[in-house]
Amino acid sequence: MTNEKKRRYPWQRKRLRMLLILSLPTVLIAVYFVYRGQLTAQVREQLDALRAASLPTNVEELQAWRPMPPDAENAAFLIVQALQQIQPLSPDEASGLPYYSGVGVSRRRPGPFPPDPAGGPSELSATVYAPVDPYPPEIRARLLAVLKKNLGSLQLLHQAAVLPESKFRLDLSDLFQPSLTQLERWDAGERLLSAQASLTAETGNRAQTSKSLLSLLAYAESLRNEPASFAQVQRLETLNQFCTVLERVLNRTDLRANDLQRLLEAVSKVSLAEGIRLGLAGDRALSLSFQERMGSPFMHITGFLDRMTLGILEGAAIIIEMAEKDPAAAQRQWDDWIDSDWDQFRFLVRQEAFQVFARWPAAAARLAAARAALGVELYRAQHGGALPEYLEMLQPDLFSELPGDPWAAGPLKYRLLNPGYVVYSVGEDGIDQEGAVTAPESSPEPGRRKRRASTPDIGMNILREGLVQEEPGP
Repeated sequence: MTNEKKRRYPWQRKRLRMLLILSLPTVLIAVYFVYRGQLTAQVREQLDALRAASLPTNVEELQAWRPMPPDAENAAFLIVQALQQIQPLSPDEASGLPYYSGVGVSRRRPGPFPPDPAGGPSELSATVYAPVDPYPPEIRARLLAVLKKNLGSLQLLHQAAVLPESKFRLDLSDLFQPSLTQLERWDAGERLLSAQASLTAETGNRAQTSKSLLSLLAYAESLRNEPASFAQVQRLETLNQFCTVLERVLNRTDLRANDLQRLLEAVSKVSLAEGIRLGLAGDRALSLSFQERMGSPFMHITGFLDRMTLGILEGAAIIIEMAEKDPAAAQRQWDDWIDSDWDQFRFLVRQEAFQVFARWPAAAARLAAARAALGVELYRAQHGGALPEYLEMLQPDLFSELPGDPWAAGPLKYRLLNPGYVVYSVGEDGIDQEGAVTAPESSPEPGRRKRRASTPDIGMNILREGLVQEEPGP
C-alpha cells in the first residue's frame, strides 16, 4: 500500500500544480474586477456628490448649470450687439491714442478669446499718460471722433449696465480651449468705455464720466457668473482697467458726492472669490469631459481612465478649497502646491487656473484701493474739500470695516501728500515702500510662478493737480 501511494504522489503534485496554474488567471481576473469595481464606485460616489451639490460634472450639465435669462433681462445680449457694431480703427487711427495704440506698456490678452478685429491690435496696449497729465488737444479731438463713430455701441453698453442679469453662451466645441465666441471684440468695448470716461473727465462732463465708469465696472461684472476660468481672468483684467481709469478720473475732475456714493456702492459689491470659484467649478466639468472623450478603449479597460478622473477630482477639490481663502493666502498655497505636486498634477490643471491665482491678489488690492480712494473723495466732498488725516476717520459713516490689504493684516496704508494722497497695499513682499505704487504686471505663463524678492506697493496716487472744471462734454 505504501509503495502504491508513493507511485501516485508525483501525479497528484502535477495535478495540483496544473490546478494552480489554471486558477491563476481566474484569480487575476477576479482581482481585476474587484479593483475596477472599487475605482468605478469611487468615481461614481464623487460625481454623485457633486451633482447632489448642484455642481456640473460634464459639458452638458455645465451648459444647463446656470439658465440663460430672457434677452430683455440679459446684459450679455446687449453687450454682444454692441461689440458687433463697434467700428474698427486702422493702425494709423489707433496710433498714439490712449487705450488703443501699440506704444507704451502692453497688457497680454489673458485667455482663449479670438483675435480682436476691432479697436486696434490683438494685444491691449496703450500710449501711457500719467493720471495727472492732460490729454493734448489733438488726442482729445481724435478720441472724440472715435466716440462719435460708436455712439450706438456706447448706448447699448450703457443700457446693458443697468440690467439685472448676464450670461454669455459658452462655445464648448473645443473642450481643450473653450471660448466665448461672441466676445471676440471684448477689448474693443473695454477701450471704448475707458476712452469715454477719461475724455469726459477731461472736458468736465462729470455726469457722463460717472455713468461711463459705472458702465465699465458693470461690463467687467457681466462675466462674474461665467463658469470658466478664462472668463474670470478677463474679468480681473477689466476690473484692473476700471481701477486705472478711475485713478485718472479722480486726478482730473471733481465728481459729485452722489456719483461718488454710487461708485463706492458698486465697487463694494464686487466679489472676486465668488466668480473665481464658479470658474474653477466649470473648469472641473470641462476637464472631466475632455478626458472622457479622449480616453481610449485600453484606458477604459485598464481603469487608467478612472484613475485620471480621480486625479482631476482630487486636484480640483484642492484648487477650489484654495479659492475659499483670502487672495494672498490662496496664492501662497497655490505656489506651494505647484512646487510640491507639480509633476503629479501638471497635466490635470487647466492653464487658466495659473493666471487666476497669479492675478487675484493684485486685483483685490487695486479694488480695495479704489474703494478707499472713493471713500476719501466722498469724505472730501462732504467736508468742504478737506482730506481725512487717516483712513479711520471714514468710519463708521462710510465704512463699517476699512478696505483691507490682501498681503498684510489690517487696512490699506494711507499717506497725505502735497498735494493729494496715496492709498496702497504693501504688495507681495509685505514691505511698506511708503506708497511707491505701480499697476500690477501681467501674469506669467502657466507653470511655476516666479516669486520676486522685492515688489512695489499697489494702489492709487490722487494728486489732483490742474483739475478740470465742469463744462459740457461729449
